[in-house]
Amino acid sequence: MCQAPNRLKRRFTIKRSNAVWVTNLTDRATAEGFLSLAALKDLYHGDIVGYALKVRMTKKLVTEAREQAIRRHKPSQCLIHHADRGSQGGFNWSSQHL
Repeated sequence: MCQAPNRLKRRFTIKRSNAVWVTNLTDRATAEGFLSLAALKDLYHGDIVGYALKVRMTKKLVTEAREQAIRRHKPSQCLIHHADRGSQGGFNWSSQHL
C-alpha cells in the first residue's frame, strides 16, 4: 500500500478555511442498530464540511463524505486531506490528497 507523506505534522492551528481537512471514521449506536459515520472537519473553524452514514464501513462511505465536502466547499488543489492510520487500513488510499 502506498503511503502519502504526513504534511500536517501535528500543526493544528490553520490560518484559512479549506486549507486542511481531517477525517474520522466511527460506528455509532442508534435505536435501530449501529451506523458507520465518515466525517470531514475543516481545522480552521472546526465545522464538519462533509459526512456520510451507512450500515457498513466501506470505501464508498469515505468517498461519499469526501465528494460531498468537495461539492459544497470547492477547495483548491492545495487542500491537505489528512486521515490517520487507524484500524481501517484499507481506507488510507484517500489520505492527504484531493
